[in-house]
Amino acid sequence: MNVKSLFPDTNNGSRVVVTTRNANVSNHLCDYCVAMGFLDEDNSWHLFCQNAFAKQQGCPPELEETAKKIVARCKGLPLAIIVVGGHLRKSPTALAYWENVAQSILYSTQIDEQCLNVLSLSYRYLPAHLKPCFLLLGAFPEDEKIYVQDILELWVAKGFIEHFDNRILEDVAVGYLRDLHMRNLILVDSSDYKGDIYTFKVHDLVRELCLLTAKKEEFLSVFDTPGGITRERRVLINGEVNHETITSDAPVRCLICNGCSYAS
Repeated sequence: MNVKSLFPDTNNGSRVVVTTRNANVSNHLCDYCVAMGFLDEDNSWHLFCQNAFAKQQGCPPELEETAKKIVARCKGLPLAIIVVGGHLRKSPTALAYWENVAQSILYSTQIDEQCLNVLSLSYRYLPAHLKPCFLLLGAFPEDEKIYVQDILELWVAKGFIEHFDNRILEDVAVGYLRDLHMRNLILVDSSDYKGDIYTFKVHDLVRELCLLTAKKEEFLSVFDTPGGITRERRVLINGEVNHETITSDAPVRCLICNGCSYAS
């Protein structure tokens, strides 16, 4: 269906934005619609430069060829482009480093799999002190607003925050959160009167990356159905789970329950 006639150009600056993960939908949209689910080459490059060179005037000439290779391997996926751009903004500008990032991005036939593959780079290159903080974000329910104060207290309680120059641990934790934001790993939902982050969210695919990596590295045990035994230090329970799931001698130090009733 030709929708052009339904949206006449009245010179008032209005735009139609269509989001989709379906390549067929994006390919058949008319020229007057911007298919943000998959970006074309020019839009992909512009989005990448916005996130990778926020404080510079465009891409340095010596990095341009490699940068375009990185963008091409993101296959027009906005989330992948934004996260990789955020990572490179905080990374060395050495050509060898950027080439290594480009080579690390593999191809996949599935959209989510490809995006997760790209996003995994952001975790792989995270500083060691940020990795446990990032992984714990996966414990929060999908699409839930996360209050900054809650996550800061959780990080401090779990011992994830390093002592630094006699600074208050909560202040150091705020710096950790800002770093994750600068890397585009969290989405700001609201700010307080001072302009600081008050609540934030985690993109579905970023949360999936947290959970997959946490399971692989035995950082967090996740239970969605009854059954199974855990001896992990950190446990996430979604829904109703049998008491036998956690052994009486399990070294659990952090138990997070989402929508469940559990008697310890």
